[in-house]
Amino acid sequence: MLRKAKFFSDLASARTKMISLRGQAYPATIDGKGKIPCLSIGTGMLMQRTFSKRFKDIFTLYTTDTYWIKKGKIPNPKSLTMKDIVDDILETAKQLDLKDYILVGNSCFGIVAIEAAKRQDPRIKGVMAVACAPRWNAEGNAFTKKHFEETASPERLESHKKRWAAFEKIRQPNESEVSLNFYEADGAKYWADYNVSREKLEELWHDVEAEDDIMNHFFGHLLPHFDLAPGMDKVEVPVVVSGGKYDYDSLPLLQWDNFPKPKKFTMIDCGEAGHWPHYENSEVFDRESFKWLKANKNFGYQVQYDENEGNRGFFDNTQLSAGSAQDESTKSNRKIIS
Repeated sequence: MLRKAKFFSDLASARTKMISLRGQAYPATIDGKGKIPCLSIGTGMLMQRTFSKRFKDIFTLYTTDTYWIKKGKIPNPKSLTMKDIVDDILETAKQLDLKDYILVGNSCFGIVAIEAAKRQDPRIKGVMAVACAPRWNAEGNAFTKKHFEETASPERLESHKKRWAAFEKIRQPNESEVSLNFYEADGAKYWADYNVSREKLEELWHDVEAEDDIMNHFFGHLLPHFDLAPGMDKVEVPVVVSGGKYDYDSLPLLQWDNFPKPKKFTMIDCGEAGHWPHYENSEVFDRESFKWLKANKNFGYQVQYDENEGNRGFFDNTQLSAGSAQDESTKSNRKIIS
């Protein structure tokens, strides 16, 4: 049963469709009224709750948390390889009958989304890697730790210290870093507002209880030994990475500087945001994401807005082939984003 939302989308109008992976049945949640399908991978429900209504006017989000949460656990999750995970993403898209879709991954699931794009599946038209660094290994983690300790404000550092002291008293054996408690402890690294409340996090994590075995396998074994760089030249679709200056967990704005990039790579600086730039600074995220759509005409869509509404008035007029004319009735005060 859905809770009444205070901070995030309540998904009251969302639809569901069942898929099957590794002998398990999973519900896929479908939300939005846009013509461009997006498949949000990993703990995608967290993303579905945090994208703006404006974003969902352009895109329709498909999400299934599959074996990443406890109620979807599979036998022997530690046997999964990165190839297996990518295979399952492509199979999910197939069962959902997605065509010309965008893969969306938050944080390290953005790494997986880019890896999936190397398969050159013609159904994948782009990748949105939100708050995604290109690596999650000892070198990257040492870099983010040093940056946090040297550049964060004294107040943010003190908040982090207090939250972690409280977490250590309740921490459970094998508790993964995607648990609600862990996320609260690391709030000063994840959010521009480092005083983010427990109430807000509980709403975001409602009914999303991470499956610790697979999360520990993913973050503790697969990612530290995985190199995204090889085969990056195989990524032919446009890739957009977004980040905020207070994302001390991943530092995407810095970590991509000297890392091999896909051919069609865009970085969005969302400014006053942390690890959730699409939520914390949705106006910048949405505006720049729509510009990205316009710049990559292979999507086959033109994104428009109403001048009288400014950034609040973005809408998806219709599906158009590249360079085709607009309907005359829409020309008066609507412009293509530039």
